[in-house]
Formats: sequence, C-alpha cells, structure tokens
Amino acid sequence: MLCGEDKMLNLIGMGGTFDHLHDGHKYLIGKDEILFVNVPESHVRQLMAKFLNELTSDQKDVLREFIKLMRATQHPWWGM
Repeated sequence: MLCGEDKMLNLIGMGGTFDHLHDGHKYLIGKDEILFVNVPESHVRQLMAKFLNELTSDQKDVLREFIKLMRATQHPWWGM
C-alpha cells in the first residue's frame, strides 16, 4: 500500500495472458480499478502482420491506441 498526505493506493501485481478476465481477475481488480497491460513490441508486430484480420474492431482500436501511446513514450517507430 502506498500512502501520501491525503491519498492511499493499493497495488496488486498479476501476471497472465489476460485474453479474457475470469472471476479471479474481476475479484482482484474491482469495478473502480484500472488494469495496466503491457504487450511486448515483438508481439505487436506479430499481431499486426499475422493476426490483424482475426481481431474484432474493438480489439483493433485498442491495439492502435496502445501503439500510439508507445510511439509517443518510447520511439516513433515502435511496433514497426
């Protein structure tokens, strides 16, 4: 637990593929929590090259947003 003058934050570490959230994930995360996910650059390249047609439009939107964020924070050619 991290504490500040007027703030408190619980940190929970989880690992896994998170291809779907099962009841255990939902219990740990809760409805007001944020789940941070990282995808290795090599996996993004594979998704874009081999599996893009298998993703739903929502999944494609999330992937594009993730790439945009990573290019802004890492380097402009991230995931290429």
